[in-house]
Amino acid sequence: MLFPIHIEQYNRKPQLVTWALIIINAIVFWWELQIPPENVRAVFLDVLVVPANIVANPFSLESFLDIMRSSFMHAGYGHIIGNMLYLHLFGTNVERRIGSWLFLLLYLLSGFVAALLHVFAFPSATNGLLGASGAIAGAMGLFLILFPKSKIQGLFPIGALIYSFFWPLLGAYGPLLFFFVWPASWSAWIFLGITMLSDVSGAISSLNYHAMGGVAHFGHVGGFIAGISFGLMIRLAMLTRPKKRKSEKAKNHIYLQH
Repeated sequence: MLFPIHIEQYNRKPQLVTWALIIINAIVFWWELQIPPENVRAVFLDVLVVPANIVANPFSLESFLDIMRSSFMHAGYGHIIGNMLYLHLFGTNVERRIGSWLFLLLYLLSGFVAALLHVFAFPSATNGLLGASGAIAGAMGLFLILFPKSKIQGLFPIGALIYSFFWPLLGAYGPLLFFFVWPASWSAWIFLGITMLSDVSGAISSLNYHAMGGVAHFGHVGGFIAGISFGLMIRLAMLTRPKKRKSEKAKNHIYLQH
């Protein structure tokens, strides 16, 4: 799978909401690090989405806050760094295209849809759900519809493909193969299409082991569905927007002759 590091830029200026979301996630993660290790599980279960709790009180303020809080919390450095990279890469251009406030609204709504689909899939689960992945999947779904032909540049892990063939020979040094990468460029619809299919496959597989925790693939799928749906509605609105008539445009280009 391609690891994205750069996206064809439609606007190089920093986008306010995207960077604000990144900063808020970083601040919340810093707060998480201050929690004593022995209290982490108790605190997380109190402030995160726990499907069984949401099902028991679906319309309570606490359930609403749990969903909101979960979208800004992460399980570790790798988790938050990866999520913020994706948010920066995909959120910037989407925000530029649709506007900051609409992007913020759709980002948060995608996070809600992601959490609710996870709860629907595992209504009796008592594990906490955390991470911005669902909301970010919404931004990726929007990007897929708005910029399907955009080029995504990244690193293709050649070592991951050959690992199973060479690890018996390398033994403990086998993981070094994962550092063998090749620069590549994929169209957005290919990269995001593969990503979405991977999450769909992971979601189906997770039905057998959800009690063990792991990646919340149903949350990712929910975010993608929300983002794609919002993107299609925006596309439809763009197509049906009345165009200015030539006579109206001409009024702006009248010169007086004396």
